[in-house]
Amino acid sequence: MRILNLFLFVTLISITISCSKKDDNPEPVISINATWKASAIDYKINQTFNGPGQTVIKNYNGITSDVTYTMSFSENPNRVITNGGYDIELATFGGQTIIQNIIFFPNGTWSLAGNQLSVSDGTEIEVLTVVELTANKLVLNGVKNETSTQGDVTLNSTNNLTLTFAKQ
Repeated sequence: MRILNLFLFVTLISITISCSKKDDNPEPVISINATWKASAIDYKINQTFNGPGQTVIKNYNGITSDVTYTMSFSENPNRVITNGGYDIELATFGGQTIIQNIIFFPNGTWSLAGNQLSVSDGTEIEVLTVVELTANKLVLNGVKNETSTQGDVTLNSTNNLTLTFAKQ
């Protein structure tokens, strides 16, 4: 009886181990290689004007409309093709609204290292942070700091852009 119990115990353990659950649904490989259409654009500008005896700080939140912007990524070679654009209302001065049509990135090449996406048109390189990348959603964030001086006045500007895309 003891041998039969031991045999049944060993058989049960063997069956349990050999019948371990297989992963029939492996994690999909998520890739940036696709055409992505912008679904939301958040644009903020922080500016500081420094002049003789005076500092003026202005903050703008851009309001976007007419968004038709797409980015298409392909591999071998790593190319990015952009199409469309969007209108952005940055500010109102003296009752007049300033609207600019923006195309943020030119066509060119791309590389992805960790969460840093570099896009180059051959003369300039823009680096964006990949905030989120899923099978159907891509969120990119870019920050650009610019300084310009004219006479005694210096303008420091920080542009912060967050682009949310849906896969087409």
